[in-house]
Amino acid sequence: MKGKCIICNCEFVQLPLMNLNNMVASAQNIPSEDEIANDHGIHLELYQCKYCGLVQFDCEPVNYYKKVIRAGGGSSTMINLRREQYADFIDKFNLSEKKILEVGCGQGEFLSILTEFNVEASGIEYSQVLVEKAKKRV
Repeated sequence: MKGKCIICNCEFVQLPLMNLNNMVASAQNIPSEDEIANDHGIHLELYQCKYCGLVQFDCEPVNYYKKVIRAGGGSSTMINLRREQYADFIDKFNLSEKKILEVGCGQGEFLSILTEFNVEASGIEYSQVLVEKAKKRV
């Protein structure tokens, strides 16, 4: 627990927005049969930054956070949902003809949808393998 925003390094609003007890510690690296006895849930506190307003958990990320691969990114349901969300986002914040950056764009699944709109869409990704896949997709 660091108590500061991951974006601007300012303090959080004093009380957490939400407390989540006994949560699964990670979505990958499932414990083996031998490890399961020592596995336990974690406590998560969701905070908002006083300065920039970012909502975030006050904990260290999982050790594989730079190498996460999305599941379900290419389903028709998810694609249609993203189209609706992007249309609302672009309209609400008057982003037509503006630049939008997707941080952690993976294979470019959602970035390719964003390019359908009247914005200059770009993405960055840690994994070079995923960068190459995203370049082919977008």
